[in-house]
Amino acid sequence: MDSVLLLNADYTPLSVLGWQRAVNLLLDEKANVVVEYAGRVIRSQSFDLPWPAVVALHRYRKHSERVRFNRISVIARDSASCQYCGVTPRGRNGRLAIDELTLDHVVPRARAVDGRVRLPWSGRRVPVTSWENVVIACEPCNHRKADRLPEEAGMTLRRPPHRPSSREILHANLLRARIPEEWRMFLPEATLPQS
Repeated sequence: MDSVLLLNADYTPLSVLGWQRAVNLLLDEKANVVVEYAGRVIRSQSFDLPWPAVVALHRYRKHSERVRFNRISVIARDSASCQYCGVTPRGRNGRLAIDELTLDHVVPRARAVDGRVRLPWSGRRVPVTSWENVVIACEPCNHRKADRLPEEAGMTLRRPPHRPSSREILHANLLRARIPEEWRMFLPEATLPQS
């Protein structure tokens, strides 16, 4: 329940934030609290703040389709599952064991020429570390594949990697999250997990 739903100024969902980032937006007067978690308060020496569940930006932010390439976004795009064996590592508490997920270069870095590789499925040349050449892999699969192509290691890629849209990342994050009741009225039915 520490996550906060961020809405644009028109109240369309933008992303899921940690509560600390949401509080920073509030203190910087870039957002306001739309809905709070009942009975929860963030306390500091100088103030008490209702715990935000949903915040909205004051100014409309143009919706960018470009998603920044980073580990967390790749995990979201790949639904936190190994793109070779399909496993989603879980800890003893049943929560996602994010530290057991690795980034794997489908076409290994060792095969790069001038920082670029040729993708076997499309023939395109792309930067070695890019949306189109990196997937999530569990540690055993990453070790097994090593510096080979998947087919050379006797492995099959579940789907070719691609550049996701910001809406795809938001949808993936919402599917993995336990959706608080406070968020539901702001989310399109299609983004809600099926019960």
